[in-house]
Amino acid sequence: MRKLLAGLVLLGLFGASVQAEMLGLKNIKVDGSLEVKGVSANNETDFSAADDHRGDTLTRVRLGINMDLNKDVSGRLEFVRNPDATFAAQYGNGATNLDTEQTAVTIQNAYVDMVNFLGLDTVRLGRQYVGHEGDLILFLGPVNDDALSVNALDALAISKKFSKINLFGATGKMYDNNNIPGAGAAGPGDINLSWITAASDELIALDKIKVPLEIGYYQANNTSGTATNDNVTLTVMDLRAGIVAFDDQLTASVEYAMNGGQDNNSGTKINYKGNAMLVKGAFGNKDMGFDVHAQYAMGSGDDTGNDDKSFHSISSDYRYGEILSNDNEFTVANGLPGAGVETPLGLNVVTLGGSYVLPWMGRKFTTMGDYYMVKTDKSAPVLGNKIGNELDLAIAYAHSDDIAVKAGYAMLAPDDLLTGGAGAPDENVSKLWAKLDLKFGSN
Repeated sequence: MRKLLAGLVLLGLFGASVQAEMLGLKNIKVDGSLEVKGVSANNETDFSAADDHRGDTLTRVRLGINMDLNKDVSGRLEFVRNPDATFAAQYGNGATNLDTEQTAVTIQNAYVDMVNFLGLDTVRLGRQYVGHEGDLILFLGPVNDDALSVNALDALAISKKFSKINLFGATGKMYDNNNIPGAGAAGPGDINLSWITAASDELIALDKIKVPLEIGYYQANNTSGTATNDNVTLTVMDLRAGIVAFDDQLTASVEYAMNGGQDNNSGTKINYKGNAMLVKGAFGNKDMGFDVHAQYAMGSGDDTGNDDKSFHSISSDYRYGEILSNDNEFTVANGLPGAGVETPLGLNVVTLGGSYVLPWMGRKFTTMGDYYMVKTDKSAPVLGNKIGNELDLAIAYAHSDDIAVKAGYAMLAPDDLLTGGAGAPDENVSKLWAKLDLKFGSN
């Protein structure tokens, strides 16, 4: 397998046209990216004056190979090397041999695209990225956390436009427990995911104003329990509406999601009844170089009833701060979600922020800031519901569309739910970070 992988990479990199033509491959193009992130954080684990500094430098490399298999079918392979994959060496550690480095490379895209197959606009089959970055319900792809994580889905995805409505559907497998010969075997099973969305910005016709609308239904089925009656079916009904006006200067949107399904829990049924809401508003002017925005996110929390009233997403990528949600070390240590709004007590996030493009040096520098006020939906005994407030400041330099550098400082003032209440240490958490993004090829 490693020899095959190396051969495919060489084929894409050096354009071995003779071999490609022999295989019937045409229009081979290579794209990819290099991302390097450095982090220096203090006071993440105990909120006291004691030294608990963390420093990391991580890299993620993505190499994609696109090709035409015939006149109606194209394909893509993407190889990813990221620190989340294995124990291969990072900066400052000893060198590893080639076998270890090859093991650190994973295939995150391996799919074919078919156009007008069965009358559909698009058909994509294979391992692929799905959803949208920052989405409240579902995103499986390269994310911007401190581990530079990457995930994908083995799926079939189709799309078709009927009149003014764009339909999209997908079904895939998040986890496969059984080998092919034992597909019907007893015991732990699989986790399957399916969803369908209908979207349009043409149904409501207004002069110089767009009104995007979307409805979606998601279902994840987990049969990986050890007993035949131990299974989980989680559903999410998602409604979205927005407005885009004044030549895209004013945008506003609202999203509401509600859970359904049940956890049989070895025969004892628990119904999912959580809900979530995301409200966004922004106003900006590209010529003047400014943007101001506000957000409110809410995920319901659970009480002591028999039903589960806390909100559950499929795989959320909603982010609310460099420390509170992007910092993997902090979120794991403090029981917060790395992304999304689901906790047993729920989550409420108010965000205020803005950005400004500096009017000198070719307008290549952008300053930005966000302030997050975070608490839970339900209160904990004695401690209340306040998690803390976070301030994020950053400056970005865009050398070109393909090369960008961003650096920032974040500070979190923790409240009682994190510190443990009166008398507990409550020193601020701080974090410095910088990230280089370099793209190449035809992406």
